[in-house]
Amino acid sequence: MSDPVHDYLAEIGRNGGAAGRGAAKARTSEQARTAALARWAKARKEADGKTSGTGSNAVRHATQHKE
Repeated sequence: MSDPVHDYLAEIGRNGGAAGRGAAKARTSEQARTAALARWAKARKEADGKTSGTGSNAVRHATQHKE
């Protein structure tokens, strides 16, 4: 006799990576690209604020004390 839980899990396993293809896919490639670019832009912006001695903060600080 066959175990129903085993059969169910075997069916899921046979599908493999097919779950993310076609209409089931969460985003279009264009949406994924836009999201990735937004993440990189945010990371660059945060990195610029954390640099010490270089970058826009150092230039701004140096120009404030010129006479």
